[in-house]
Amino acid sequence: MLAKVEEFSSLLDMMADCSGGALSEAVPRLWQARQPLQQLFDRVDAVETFVNTAGDQVSRLEQQVQLAESRFTSPAPLTQTLSALWQNRRVDTAEEPMTYTPPEVFQSEAFFHRRDEPAE
Repeated sequence: MLAKVEEFSSLLDMMADCSGGALSEAVPRLWQARQPLQQLFDRVDAVETFVNTAGDQVSRLEQQVQLAESRFTSPAPLTQTLSALWQNRRVDTAEEPMTYTPPEVFQSEAFFHRRDEPAE
């Protein structure tokens, strides 16, 4: 039994030596590989920010279009004709006037940099 414990102990020592050597070699290589990957990560973050900004503006425009469509779409032609015959046309003064808010104009250069330009 003692021989098996000693064999197990020596096996553990051998594994610790091998893993320490592998770790001391792998960490510098991983650190060097991280540098080009960091540039890629930064570019992916810039694309994500750009897509979020564009998505927010598209959502705002869609809301404005839906509101305008709901307020200015005409009823069915038959209903419109009949209501014109039997009702006096009146303008609702209680409704707020529609205002158009143009989207914020942005330049894609604010999100992406050329490779020869340093990132801000």
